[in-house]
Amino acid sequence: MLDESIEFLKSLQQQVQFDKERMRNCQGHTSLCWCLISTSSWMMILDVFKYGVR
Repeated sequence: MLDESIEFLKSLQQQVQFDKERMRNCQGHTSLCWCLISTSSWMMILDVFKYGVR
């Protein structure tokens, strides 16, 4: 179970890194919206992960 969690967090970290790059490359309204959506989506996953595992 712990190994799975660590793997999950690693992949999440890569996703965050990817999102940061994308945020930097965002130009214009539409892409900015998509950036915010993708970023908030991993935030939600993180919340679920935090509160789901107890």
